[in-house]
Amino acid sequence: MASSRRDVVCFMFYVVLLKLQDTLTLKSELDKCCTMGERWSTDHRNGCDSFPVPVPDIPFEIQTLCVTAMEICCKDSLRKHQCELGVTAGQAGRPCLKLSGEGGDHFKDCCIGCKLGLQISSQTKDCLSLTDVFADPWRDSFKICCEEIHNGTFTEPDDSQTLVGVDEATRLSIYKPNKCPKGFRHNSRLNVCDDIDECQEDSHNCDLSMEECRNTIGGFMCETFEADSELEDCPKGYRFFLLSCIDVNECSEGIHNCTSQSDCINTDGGFQCERQFRGIQSCPSGYLVNQTTGFCEDINECKLGIHDCLPSQRCNNTLGSHNCIRFTTCGTGYTLNYETGRCEDDDECAVGTHNCANLGPGYLCMNTQGSFRCEKRRCNVGEILNEDGLCNILRCQTGFEPGPSGKCIDIDECDYNNACPRGERCHNTMGSYNCVSHCEMGMTLDRNLNRCVDIDECDTGLALCFGGRTCLNTIGSYKCECPIGFELRSSTGRCEDIDECSLYNGNICGVDSECQNSIGSYRCSCKLGFKHRNAVCVDINECREIPNICQQRCTNIWGSYRCDCQPGFRLSLDGRTCVDVDECADYDDICIGNCLNEAGSYKCSCPQGYSLSSNGRSCQDIDECATGNPCLGRNQNCFNIRGGYKCNDISCPPDYQREEGHSRRCRRISSRCPTDDLACRRKPVSVSYNFIALISNLRVQGQGVNLFTMQSARYPMLTTKFTLKVNDVRAPSNVKPVTSDYFRLRTGDHSAILSIVKPIQGPQDISLELLMEMYHVGKYQASAAANIFIYVTPYEF
Repeated sequence: MASSRRDVVCFMFYVVLLKLQDTLTLKSELDKCCTMGERWSTDHRNGCDSFPVPVPDIPFEIQTLCVTAMEICCKDSLRKHQCELGVTAGQAGRPCLKLSGEGGDHFKDCCIGCKLGLQISSQTKDCLSLTDVFADPWRDSFKICCEEIHNGTFTEPDDSQTLVGVDEATRLSIYKPNKCPKGFRHNSRLNVCDDIDECQEDSHNCDLSMEECRNTIGGFMCETFEADSELEDCPKGYRFFLLSCIDVNECSEGIHNCTSQSDCINTDGGFQCERQFRGIQSCPSGYLVNQTTGFCEDINECKLGIHDCLPSQRCNNTLGSHNCIRFTTCGTGYTLNYETGRCEDDDECAVGTHNCANLGPGYLCMNTQGSFRCEKRRCNVGEILNEDGLCNILRCQTGFEPGPSGKCIDIDECDYNNACPRGERCHNTMGSYNCVSHCEMGMTLDRNLNRCVDIDECDTGLALCFGGRTCLNTIGSYKCECPIGFELRSSTGRCEDIDECSLYNGNICGVDSECQNSIGSYRCSCKLGFKHRNAVCVDINECREIPNICQQRCTNIWGSYRCDCQPGFRLSLDGRTCVDVDECADYDDICIGNCLNEAGSYKCSCPQGYSLSSNGRSCQDIDECATGNPCLGRNQNCFNIRGGYKCNDISCPPDYQREEGHSRRCRRISSRCPTDDLACRRKPVSVSYNFIALISNLRVQGQGVNLFTMQSARYPMLTTKFTLKVNDVRAPSNVKPVTSDYFRLRTGDHSAILSIVKPIQGPQDISLELLMEMYHVGKYQASAAANIFIYVTPYEF
């Protein structure tokens, strides 16, 4: 098989390279590439990519063909390996799952083919005549497992596996007791595995609204309902849908036979397989692979702007590279270097082309890029520049020395030699120094004790205390302090009274008392609502000591009192008298119905059609339809609304009949129409009658209040169009009737939501029609209509 596969690969490329080289040489090279691809699949079981490129020992002209041949042979080898593993799994009775990676689907197909061969072998010995019924890869796996049973080559797996052989169409004999594969159940009486009917036992996952469950040996299938036999006769590549034939997309549904080296392109009634092209993976420097031809092409660095030429140079493209050619001259201060093509700086100072001498003898030339500058000569420390541009020795007066800037600076004699006696310290001055007492300010030297002692400024009269302050001596100084209860004010420099009450935030006095400042002191007094008793402040009970201070209820509180009212009354602005509360006016929702105010209370009542609930506040609607059908007509349907009911006559239009199980839906009797009768085809398939009750002025927020939802089936390529129409509005003259702008229709691909966007005043009856049209790939298929009746009551509850 591998040899014939190589012949196929080689033949594919003979036509392409027939003019390039000898056919025998090409076949030999591609045969070598195929062998390398098979070897790669053995070493890399996960996939056939990342081949080393360029391929060693392969001519440059067929590198692309060699890589493609390696990929084909590698993938074929992986599929063959996965198929062998699938046959082994089928013989062992293990599940046939699709594995990940290249060839994973071959594992599942060969496993299924093997299991089918085991089943067929139990019913007939003629496996050979049935082999050609299946295509690859099922053919070989079916043949191997079918013939092994009769040839005696079927071997029992190891103890970790369960071996099964086919006994009957739905029964497997088991070699390991009580172990059956998935889809079978152990029969203890016969010691066999019986097939499980998943459809009968309802253990399948089919969508019964669109599919039918069919039992198979060891499993089940979900099949889509077929259309009427008169309408399902569609050409190959098409499928009947609703009222016509539509194209089958073999590519998206995975029912094409394109290989992994080609792309599936859907067409009307069929599909095409277009081969994928894989070019050379890499090129030499200066070249780039052409994804269309697969060959290396020169990169034009000049056109793409990826060259390294200077702004003064022009880029000239060459094969695999480029060069730079200068096209502008160098500016002033530069000279062109013809070997490098670059402009180099002229050193005016070295060649003597500068003019610094014109500034005087004290200036020197300093070279810069493209120019030069003249700088004044700098002398060393201890020297000074004279008028001739020369540096002379700087001579200074006593107490000074030469500095770095050519000027004389002061000598700090205290750093070099301390000539001061003991007890004194050196103090530097400009050009000299002096000696001062070693004692700090406020101290004096006691020569007998040879130490510094404090000066009492208060006794000697040296202290300067003003503004009512007194003197207090300290070591080395003194302080001027104000008397107790006073503090120094910086703005006036005088001692002023301290406000202890403000300074301590009133916390200087006891609880329930207030602080009052005085000159140099303060005093504490009881707060309002308190009185002095035994040097403390105690609460005054106003309710007991002041008669009739409150009209209804009086409650003493700490330091005051509070007046309260009986339920149904509220305290007036004077804080003492009570007034009646009008609950009906103050609380909008205290009665869900009619409200009547009473002295100190209120009473709720309900209009006709409502009953007062047990809580005495809310009105509950009476469902007249539930207590006994008041509608007497044959086709009348009783619909309860707030405070009443409606008798709706539901009669199907001509050519429609009541749908079984739906009292409010009529279905079209026949959907067959002449080909040219557009009006017949556009008649709705079904007509439904829907009733909605609303209270008056229903609150509407955000995107509105959703009332009704209509949706279609979800099929591929199926879209819907929804149309809303206001048929009739009935309202009294004092009630504003609704218009179409009261409603909003939010539509999607398969559904529409009807909502109101404005409050509707009642009473009024509204009749709407919502039409749903279904299209497949833009072509009309069918429609359905929903009649919506909205009853708005006169009450807001």
